[in-house]
Amino acid sequence: WIGKISYSLYLWHWPIITFYRLQTDMTLDAVETVMLVAASIVAAVLSYHFVERPFLDTFRAVPSRRIAIAGSISLAAVVAGGFGFVANAASWRNLPADVRTVAAYSDYRQFAQYRYQFSKLKCFIGAGDTYDYRSCLSFSDKKPNILLVGDSHAAQYWRALTLRFPQYQFIQMTASGCRPIIGSKGAGYCTALMRLAFGKVLDSGRLSAVVMGGQWETGELDQVMQTVRMLRQKPLPVTLIGPGVEYDGEFPQLLARAMLVGTPQHVLLSQKDERHDLNTLMKPLVARAGASYIPAYDLVCPRQSCKTLDQDGRPIIFDYGHLTFTGSDLVVSHIPDPLIAN
Repeated sequence: WIGKISYSLYLWHWPIITFYRLQTDMTLDAVETVMLVAASIVAAVLSYHFVERPFLDTFRAVPSRRIAIAGSISLAAVVAGGFGFVANAASWRNLPADVRTVAAYSDYRQFAQYRYQFSKLKCFIGAGDTYDYRSCLSFSDKKPNILLVGDSHAAQYWRALTLRFPQYQFIQMTASGCRPIIGSKGAGYCTALMRLAFGKVLDSGRLSAVVMGGQWETGELDQVMQTVRMLRQKPLPVTLIGPGVEYDGEFPQLLARAMLVGTPQHVLLSQKDERHDLNTLMKPLVARAGASYIPAYDLVCPRQSCKTLDQDGRPIIFDYGHLTFTGSDLVVSHIPDPLIAN
């Protein structure tokens, strides 16, 4: 029976689940899950009996050529309608200016500020990018060189660090999905960069300190602490920036929808609790390993009262958990100086 209605069920379940989540929350509890599955099955049964079967029975005897022509025209109409909807959607709904501002940050990666903040395509790379060794591994002879190493959750702090600490030269070695740990595993561009950072760059004798950042995982904490202890034995001062706040969905969209219905505080219900727990777990471990710990989570959510917007009404997180420039500046402003002594 499920097999009979499976095509209608396939077509209906996504819009039902998606539109429900857009109006409520991205995370579904058990009751909501059962309710949405049931609604999808009811819609599929109705669709099967009143649309799918009548259509098949009516057109089964129609020549294939006519069906192909009618199908092509229908498909073209759907595509044209889709493009027309996207092109005019903004004019069909008059959203408040503050909601538009927040929602626009879903496209933050297209902003010039994003490239300015991350040094994208030069010293912060992803799959298919080429690390700019000449520019990024440029050591200074006039001021201390500090290695900034990690994934995108380290790269997000690069610009804020260079502006707050102009007395240092920051050597940025960051790659998407590449946590800064000894023996890191992953894509070739990631592991190659980490081997270089913890190999030739570390052994060059040109570094005065290391700043580490990453989307830390509980299962890798032993490796993280081993890496910190290895750096301290060089001996190099180490500053480790802890996990930040993360959301179950795109934060600008979640916040914009919550603002639209007048309950912006409800966006906090979509937070991932495990990041708070990991932050609590890492604090004493990093301290025992001999490094300075910067609790990014606590700085964004002091006493569980989380910041969502900067003073100009712009979100401080642009996706599930990466900070905008103002968000990263908030964290970096709490890093004590000197970085070269801890």
